[in-house]
Amino acid sequence: MNTIEKIIIDNVTNGIAEVTKKDLKNHIGETAYSECEIQEGYHDYLKIQFKGQKIGFFLYDFAWDRTPYFKLEISEPIDNLPKENLIDNVISILKQQISDFFFDKANQPMFSYCIKVVLEFEYKSGSYKETFFIEDEERKLELRERMNNYITKVIYNLDRKVKDAREVTVFAGNLVNFNLMDFSPTKLIETIEHCLNQTFKDIKNRKSSDDFERSILHRLKNWVGDEFKPLYLDISGNYSEKFTFKNDFKKENVNAEQLSLWVYTSYLRIKLKDYASDALKDLEIASKDFGSETAKKYLNFGTGLFAQEDIHYKDKNIECKANDVFSTISVTIKNETSECYGKALDFIVNLLQKGFPNSYSIKFYSKSEKQFLPIKGIAKSSTNRFFTNCLQYPELHDKIEQYALVAMKEFEWYNDVEEGEKSCLPGSYAVFGLGLASEKYFPLVHKYFEILDDEHQMVHKYFINDLIDKYGVTKKSIVLICEGILSAQFEMTYKNLAALMNKEQNLELLIDELKKLESYNVEEIIYSIWGRNYTKAISKLNSQLKELLLEQLKK
Repeated sequence: MNTIEKIIIDNVTNGIAEVTKKDLKNHIGETAYSECEIQEGYHDYLKIQFKGQKIGFFLYDFAWDRTPYFKLEISEPIDNLPKENLIDNVISILKQQISDFFFDKANQPMFSYCIKVVLEFEYKSGSYKETFFIEDEERKLELRERMNNYITKVIYNLDRKVKDAREVTVFAGNLVNFNLMDFSPTKLIETIEHCLNQTFKDIKNRKSSDDFERSILHRLKNWVGDEFKPLYLDISGNYSEKFTFKNDFKKENVNAEQLSLWVYTSYLRIKLKDYASDALKDLEIASKDFGSETAKKYLNFGTGLFAQEDIHYKDKNIECKANDVFSTISVTIKNETSECYGKALDFIVNLLQKGFPNSYSIKFYSKSEKQFLPIKGIAKSSTNRFFTNCLQYPELHDKIEQYALVAMKEFEWYNDVEEGEKSCLPGSYAVFGLGLASEKYFPLVHKYFEILDDEHQMVHKYFINDLIDKYGVTKKSIVLICEGILSAQFEMTYKNLAALMNKEQNLELLIDELKKLESYNVEEIIYSIWGRNYTKAISKLNSQLKELLLEQLKK
């Protein structure tokens, strides 16, 4: 063994010892199962990365994590070690050292019963990587037995409550581990459904329900991305997944139970509102390319979570249908009356109250003339057209307000508009129309400004412009106008508002409102009225109040 080979092997040995020492400081006095009856170890991953004269040790399999948990520097770069020497002389010794360390009970509970080990060597001229697994069959069987007992006692018999979030996380991880549990995908789905519908609905476990939903979705998505899809697809892209089918792909060769679990995962993501649009794409692929009848059923009829009378209504004048997989509500009006539009609103409100996806769109069909809210800059979408028609009937305005109060949810969007400048919170068109119809709905507009996501929505800046034209400056309107300006991160100058400030009483109302605000908010509003050169513009005002206005910027 030459010098560089010995340096690498000795440093890896010392490095693993240091990593263990550092990590176990967080678990002083702990042993397998001492803190959680179904957790016998903490880490199932170890990557050792060699680059130049540096060796990095990683305990987490995160593609984005490039910072080692522990690192050290050796006296010679690995480029001095020929690849053939690495493969013939070093790798086998490193594997044995890591294995010996893993099986040494003195180092528990550092690692779980099975670990994935990655040895990664980066040369100037290229790289070499080797991945292998080490498993302790005895520990595996003991953990499996403990899990089976836990499932019987805690999950099915409810002999005790679930202890805490840690126990939930560990349970979900073990459950979606086919190597450990030896479950079929069908058995796994049955167990998850029992957990969702019974175990975590029980009064003593309700507080852990959200933890279980998050944990089980995380594990299922990892299984889909790491184990199922790579069997049939070549995947690329870090943020936007792209794929091509493997050359030997044939849908008749796909494991039927695994396919069912993939479809179930997509269904669950839609049900629990976890990036439902991505789940929908998976369902479409599962239906079209993998031939899943269940996926096809979801796409045609929805998840089945809603009663038939909630997702379909029809009489001689109107028909309403809903599909929670596509997050669409279709409304067909055959007779243009307030009664028909009132029924459509009732249908939509009922759906939203019963858990229909908060980001949705309305597909509207009517023989009426196409008309949209007269607000420049907002999308001329089908959803916009539906509410424009509804707003023609003053007797429906209070019902439209009820809809808006149910529909408005932060970080949710109408999904018939592409993401970008025209994206808007569900309820936007109703709020805009009502806000311009009567001061009676100012409280609704106020609530809207409070709820919307001010970092990602700007379409309401056009509504503010129309609000100024409609009401001018009054004691009530100036409050709302200022709230609107402060409710988003956009730069827009309201020249119509600047023109109104030539009146003394309007300027006085503005100053009274500015006195309530912090200086940075004052500057934002003044900028929105007079633009970049607001100091110069204000100094030209024919008003004794202009000095008082400028003072608001200095407070």
